[in-house]
Amino acid sequence: MTGRARQAFVYLVLSHGDPEQALRLLQTLRRASPSSALFMHHDAKAGRLPDDRIRALGVSLVEPRIRVFWGTYSLLESILVAIRQILASGDFQWLVILSGQDYPIRPLAQIEADLLGSPYDAFVRATASDGAGYAYRYEMQYFMLPRWASFRGLPHRVDKLLVAAREAVNARSGWLRIQPRPRGLPTMLGVRSMRHPFTQGLTRYKGSTWMNLSQQAARAVIECGDQRPELLNHYRRTFMPDESYLQTVLFNAQGLRILNDHKRFTAWDPSHLAHP
Repeated sequence: MTGRARQAFVYLVLSHGDPEQALRLLQTLRRASPSSALFMHHDAKAGRLPDDRIRALGVSLVEPRIRVFWGTYSLLESILVAIRQILASGDFQWLVILSGQDYPIRPLAQIEADLLGSPYDAFVRATASDGAGYAYRYEMQYFMLPRWASFRGLPHRVDKLLVAAREAVNARSGWLRIQPRPRGLPTMLGVRSMRHPFTQGLTRYKGSTWMNLSQQAARAVIECGDQRPELLNHYRRTFMPDESYLQTVLFNAQGLRILNDHKRFTAWDPSHLAHP
């Protein structure tokens, strides 16, 4: 491999909104961990980056920039592209995957010391989800419906009837699912897959996208996609694959020591549990 010398830490920041907020995180990481490598993927449909300040911090921008849409393969794709670029740029001991809204709540030196002294290869929060609870996400293949199929802007009474019809289809049909999405995004139509990887002895996991990976664990993620393209191809058309593909690969990998704890604190508003 060419590029930088071996690094103890690589921080990957995935930014989707306010670039100034992500810049604040990058500045904190650089100040507290001056020898670490910083990488950033900034959503291609988001605002422009303050390029001069990003370059001054020594941040490597992940290319190509991907247009990321909630619930689709695009977020997982941006992570896989970033991990591949990070692996190609040099050796490291730990890769910490962060969102642009994250911020360290302990001194970074303590966090890094904990990782360096750990006997584990990855810190990932996930649970086995082979039951029916998440079958609608990961045993179906999804397709975008035209925007007009979302029927937005209709009178409230008509909208209620359409919601009731959608819920009836989803409750009674094991073969089709109409999956609405927030923020004005197109509705998705799911069709149950006649054959999927979870019928072949693979345990499916569902969990948090945010995790800490050793180089060995990061390499296992990329090698699985190269060696088992059918698994990645299946996940390309699932719903919210970023919450299952990485977790499934890592927990099924041979020889990896994984702690089921991603070492993150997330605050949820009890009145609005859809988002932290």
